[in-house]
Amino acid sequence: MATPYFDSGPIAITHLHAISPELPDNAAWREWSRTPSPLSLTGKITPTTLSPALKRRSNHLTRLALEVSNLTLAESPEVPSYILFGSRHGDVHCASELLIDIARKEPLSPTRFVQSVHNAPAGVFSLANNLTQNVSAIAAGDNTLSMAFVLACTHLASQPASPVMITVADDTLPEAYLNLADTHATPAFGFSLLLQRANKTTPAYRLQLSHAQTHSDAPPPFCAPLAFLAWYFQEASSPLVYASENTIAHWERGK
Repeated sequence: MATPYFDSGPIAITHLHAISPELPDNAAWREWSRTPSPLSLTGKITPTTLSPALKRRSNHLTRLALEVSNLTLAESPEVPSYILFGSRHGDVHCASELLIDIARKEPLSPTRFVQSVHNAPAGVFSLANNLTQNVSAIAAGDNTLSMAFVLACTHLASQPASPVMITVADDTLPEAYLNLADTHATPAFGFSLLLQRANKTTPAYRLQLSHAQTHSDAPPPFCAPLAFLAWYFQEASSPLVYASENTIAHWERGK
């Protein structure tokens, strides 16, 4: 492994909830992780923690993000001091519909525009839960998960006593974008976790990032978040090494 440019040090993942149309809860994800296979590109989730009004106003990506975030927040011993939403594509369905309306010279929907911006799920979650903590959003291609951990660990370094929450969610791409995707097809999924500094009573994880020395034209079988979830639920002792276009993420347990 090349010299890492980032080392999280020992960190603890105290709670994690994941969801997809095909895998509605952690038990289903744990079963899937035994022999991971590509997830279906169809279907929608049925949220259980969103109010009827919020369900009506939210697109599928926001429902994915809010459902797992609400489940994780409910288990947190305190409100996280920092909440970070990561998404590679954001609500590209909503954005593409706006572009089509522009091309047709049709009036744009203010509601649709609000939901198309990248930090829409973060804003809705903050308002729905009356939060005053820092809430932000990030996108970094196939490194979105890794960069979310970089930001979260940076925050933990300055406020180690309070947990940080990371939520990562993506929806399927519209058909018009499938041939433009630079990697594998992405199913709809979302997961949220609580992160804190590891101590003697919590299982430790460690993330190291290094620059990729070579580049393969063949994409990995799964996007980074799904590869991480498969490794997390397998509870295997072996590390996870995930190579994106320019970064190698090295995950370990018990370090």
